[in-house]
Amino acid sequence: MPDIRLQFVLGSGLRSRAIAWWGNGYGGLSHCDGILSDGRLLGARSDAVGGQPAGTDIRPANYEKWLKRIVVTFDASPLEYASWEASLRAKIGTPYDTAAIWGFITGRSENTAGQWICSALQINALQHIGRISFPLPMPAHQITPNTLLNIAVAVGGTFEVFDHEAPVRRDPAESVADARELRHNFKTLTVPEAASCNEAHSLGEDVPLPVCGNEGRDTRSGRNQASAVVRQGEDRVERHHEHV
Repeated sequence: MPDIRLQFVLGSGLRSRAIAWWGNGYGGLSHCDGILSDGRLLGARSDAVGGQPAGTDIRPANYEKWLKRIVVTFDASPLEYASWEASLRAKIGTPYDTAAIWGFITGRSENTAGQWICSALQINALQHIGRISFPLPMPAHQITPNTLLNIAVAVGGTFEVFDHEAPVRRDPAESVADARELRHNFKTLTVPEAASCNEAHSLGEDVPLPVCGNEGRDTRSGRNQASAVVRQGEDRVERHHEHV
């Protein structure tokens, strides 16, 4: 009889670390998937990975290298498992809920009906079989992977923490490319009028990600700091190549 299992992970990239820090601070997690009986993973992703496009889909086990992995298990009857998996499969092909992520940043409750972030997708499937109450005090699209992990354990799931994988050694040029992408995002990012001003947050290795500004101000402070990170990274790449 298959159990219902969820996998919570911390990815190794800068974007994953940003999600983890934003959602929990120290010890944060960046993503969660449902584990099917054959070991494949069904979840909502914002990126094309594991041979599948962004959105809700089935991906191979270990489709990414993770720095941390926690698996939560619920004992389930065959009927419960089948209903849980059917709920997830019914959402395959739906887009990723980018609006919900902007809601975290702007401090507003924003989401798009019929689209999902990773944690909301898994909450919905557990609510479908009655393992998590509906409604919750907080809407599903505002619940982070860390919050879902704690809810799942509180309602009877057992958890196992697996050994952290060795950090992935990345070419310094890759980190610079990530930082350049951040700088580009800062150039175009504005905060809607009357949006709350949030404290600056860090991304990865001291890469700042502030989101601040009433009256549609752009994030000049964050853009300047991201540019400084790019310059520092480019210096590291030059030194790296000198010794290769």
